[in-house]
Amino acid sequence: MQDHAADLPLTRDQCRALLATLTGEVAAIKIRIAAADLERQRRRGQVDPVQFQQWRAALSDRQRQIERLTRHMSALPSPRDALKDQLIEVLRADYDDDGWRAALDKAHLRLSQRREVA
Repeated sequence: MQDHAADLPLTRDQCRALLATLTGEVAAIKIRIAAADLERQRRRGQVDPVQFQQWRAALSDRQRQIERLTRHMSALPSPRDALKDQLIEVLRADYDDDGWRAALDKAHLRLSQRREVA
C-alpha cells in the first residue's frame, strides 16, 4: 500500500475484508519464520539471513498496513452515523427554517439535559 488515502477502501466492510486478508498474511509469514527456525534447530545450522530479512520486512510491511487501515477505518462514518445523516436529510425537507431551528434547539436542550444527568 502506498501512503495516500486513494488506495484505501471506502467502506468499513471493505476494510474488514482487507484486514482479514492482511491478518492471514501476517500469520503465514510468522509460520514460515517459525518453520525455518525449527528446521535450523533440527540441522543445528543457521537460517538464511537474506530470507529471514525478507520475511521480517514483509511482516513489518503487513503490520504497518494493518495499522494504517485500522486508523482509516476508525475515521469512516459508522452505519449509525450514515443513518443519522439520511434521517436529517429526509426530515429537513419537512421543516421551514424557523421550524428546523426550533427542532435543533429542542435537540440541543435534550442533549445538555442528558449530560447533566450523567
